[in-house]
Amino acid sequence: MRRSFFRSVSLSGDGVASRVDDRTFQQWSRCGRPLPYDDKPSDEQL
Repeated sequence: MRRSFFRSVSLSGDGVASRVDDRTFQQWSRCGRPLPYDDKPSDEQL
């Protein structure tokens, strides 16, 4: 479900992506990824 969520976020645009949980965004930042909706999250990152 997480992957489909991120997929819908990327399709919805920045407006929805910006509403992603802060902790989730921080995890992406630590992974070295610029934005959470630019790539598909792996199980390890979730």
